[in-house]
Amino acid sequence: MEWPPVAEQVERMEEALEIIDRLLDGERLDHQGRFYRTKAAYIHTRGAPAAGVGVRLRADRGGRAARLGDGLWTLANPDQARDTIDAYRGACEDARNEPGEIILQAGFSWARDDEAALDGARVWKSTLIHNHFADDWHDPRAMYERAEREVSDDDFKKAYIVSSDPEQHAERVRDIERLGATIVCLQNGSGAAPEQALRVYGEQVLPALRGARV
Repeated sequence: MEWPPVAEQVERMEEALEIIDRLLDGERLDHQGRFYRTKAAYIHTRGAPAAGVGVRLRADRGGRAARLGDGLWTLANPDQARDTIDAYRGACEDARNEPGEIILQAGFSWARDDEAALDGARVWKSTLIHNHFADDWHDPRAMYERAEREVSDDDFKKAYIVSSDPEQHAERVRDIERLGATIVCLQNGSGAAPEQALRVYGEQVLPALRGARV
């Protein structure tokens, strides 16, 4: 399939969310939409209500998340997160909806030395390419090569938590909390030592964060 433009991606998402919400409410659904069609669709084994996941959209700065989502989930980018959160809260107020969880997401890479931590996470540079989520980038090799050309190591380390020092990881997570997160979602991109990185977080990073709140 051809990768659709951003406007169509958003329209598809909105129509899909309408279908999903109605199915989760227990409706047996006949739907004839622009993108999707259902006939007597029904979820027979609905679970308990799940925590809401919002929508990260620069197009309306949080408006769709306020209107359609149960919360906001966006990247922990200091240059954009605060504005997106403010817009989301303002849109919730306009829509008379109670704001939900504000989830800020970041990636981290730990290894026994800083260089190994950086090399193990280089594949994630491609997520920082301008218009990465709008252009058709389906070839991983092309994505990697373009990212190495366009994203410097220093810029990558500003966006991604890359260090061999557990305290630096803890401090960066504290910075994300200060941006306004009610939940911090961390992606383990420690390609050099993924299991050891989880152990370091469990034994050193998370206790340091908990201790800061006491």
